[in-house]
Amino acid sequence: MKTSKLKTVRNIGRIRTLLVTLSVAVCLATLMGCGNKPEDDTSPAADTSPAADASPAADTSPAADASPAADASPAADASPAADTSPAADTIRPVRKQTKAAMRTRQAAEQGDAKAQHSLGNRYANGEGVDKDYAEAFKWQRKAAEQGHAEAMYALARMYATGEGVARDADEASKLRRKAVEQGTAHLQPLRKKAEAGDAAAQNKLSEMYFASGMRGRAEQRKWWFMTAEQGHAIAQYHLGLMYAKGSAVLQKDAEAVKWYRKAAEQGHANAQNNLGDMYYNGSGVPKDEAEAVKWYRKATEQGVAEAQTNLGLMYAYGRGVPEDDAEAVKWFRKAAEQGDADAQFNLGLMYHTGDGVAEDDAEAVKWYRKAAEQGLPSAQFELSLMYHTGRGVPKNDAEAFKWCHKVAGRGTLRNSDGVSAMFNLGLMYHTGTGVPKNDRVAVIWFRNAARAGLFSGGVAPKAMQHATAACRLGQMYAEGWGVPEDDAEAAKWIRIAAECEEAEAQFNLGMMYAKGEGVPEDDAEAVKWYRKAAEQGYASAAFKLGYMYAESEGVPEDDVAAYAWFSIAQREKPSQDDFDQDDFYFNQDDFDRDADEDKDKFMDAFKRSVTPSQVEKGEAMAREISERIEKEKAARR
Repeated sequence: MKTSKLKTVRNIGRIRTLLVTLSVAVCLATLMGCGNKPEDDTSPAADTSPAADASPAADTSPAADASPAADASPAADASPAADTSPAADTIRPVRKQTKAAMRTRQAAEQGDAKAQHSLGNRYANGEGVDKDYAEAFKWQRKAAEQGHAEAMYALARMYATGEGVARDADEASKLRRKAVEQGTAHLQPLRKKAEAGDAAAQNKLSEMYFASGMRGRAEQRKWWFMTAEQGHAIAQYHLGLMYAKGSAVLQKDAEAVKWYRKAAEQGHANAQNNLGDMYYNGSGVPKDEAEAVKWYRKATEQGVAEAQTNLGLMYAYGRGVPEDDAEAVKWFRKAAEQGDADAQFNLGLMYHTGDGVAEDDAEAVKWYRKAAEQGLPSAQFELSLMYHTGRGVPKNDAEAFKWCHKVAGRGTLRNSDGVSAMFNLGLMYHTGTGVPKNDRVAVIWFRNAARAGLFSGGVAPKAMQHATAACRLGQMYAEGWGVPEDDAEAAKWIRIAAECEEAEAQFNLGMMYAKGEGVPEDDAEAVKWYRKAAEQGYASAAFKLGYMYAESEGVPEDDVAAYAWFSIAQREKPSQDDFDQDDFYFNQDDFDRDADEDKDKFMDAFKRSVTPSQVEKGEAMAREISERIEKEKAARR
């Protein structure tokens, strides 16, 4: 499994409802009786959750935040709601009714509000006319202007999803409120129909109780059950959602699978996708990736973008199908062209890495940008890096800062890219890259990133992701950059990072014990932390460990071990940053009694002082250590 390839935010097995939040207006408007029946509801809905997502392993549901990039559309909701997704029309064949459409148009042009609303629905669904959201918007607006409640709701939905008109959450909310005022009088007639066993009325009533909270969720559950038991696929799908989420019922994966299956076998595309999720996760059924692929594929055949993305991920990771990057790209592209942000991000990654498609940084930037503009944190983060490095776009640190700042505001325990962006912002403020240098603000961002790592559940792999921020925060305290100099506080943060296996922090903690800064002076403890960093291939730590063996500081003198660690230090070929930037305690006097000699001269002089037998043993020990280091590096990758 190529876990480093796709930094997706969508969890392949996460059950994302793909539903638009229903305000009170959603259901009250549908009570009017002049619109589509539930099984005819083919109006596209927008999944406005930024998420995803994710990769098969990542949690795709970004936590709520106050970032300017967050999707503020009132359409997002994780609870079961009216099924307004494109998949709904697959429950029965779509019958073109050209003559009926012509009659509807004639009535609409004569000012009949009901006909105008109906014509708007036809254009939105492609029933008897070519699908055209702009025309749909035009006719729904005409009907809404005459006080038609369902048209108001339809118009609100278009404003919420951006279909046929620019997204405008405020206008969507305004229209929903108007729809509520118009539709209240139709409650009793609908209830009578529902109590008489009318499945469509029961379905609408369920939607109404969900949206309005009238008599609570017990009423909602009651009507969904009655409708589902009559074989209504949409109701069965909603029951599956309710059991999967524990909404108005006790959470039961097996029951969720039961109802998803009933709906999926009737061709409900979103149910097929969610059933695939259940098989992928092993929730309510034994885990079966091949079965997951089967159901994802069925949903993709009906054009469900999330299923297309999921199928692409299955191909990318070789889950349930042979690994095939080209096939993954194919499915990502299909979903991306439908506007799915996760797919756009994944397609950008494929272009970025050259997996399944020719490497093309400009094309990667194009798709990252599309996803980033929808508020996807991972895409915003990658776009920031592209601007910073000048890959696919001219290098522009101001743009890099802009996108980094957007995603940093979303930094939460479940959003690793957001917290990584916090660290990057700290670096940008510290170095004055893309923004005026400001160490005080840099400290704030380093601290935010470090704390997010601390509260990630105490799991070392998660915490390590932000251990570098804790180490950098320690450096700020040690040097008095942006905060008063405080060695004890520096040691606190550096220890946090060191315990998360951050090699730089382990080295620096060793230096603090060797110098007695912020902690009691203790050469043995210094050796312990040098060794931990050196065993990760950290060159400066390997040199210092060799020095401790050569000088018998904290360990018994051992020229063979000293020779081995000096050899490791030279083989690792540290970058200039190892000596000039990252190792902020580095001082040549600490390593060499002669300030005119550098580290290489010191090591070379030491090697000339040992016997041929010690050289042979030292080289053998160095080879063994190097092999172990390489194996551990490969495992971490």
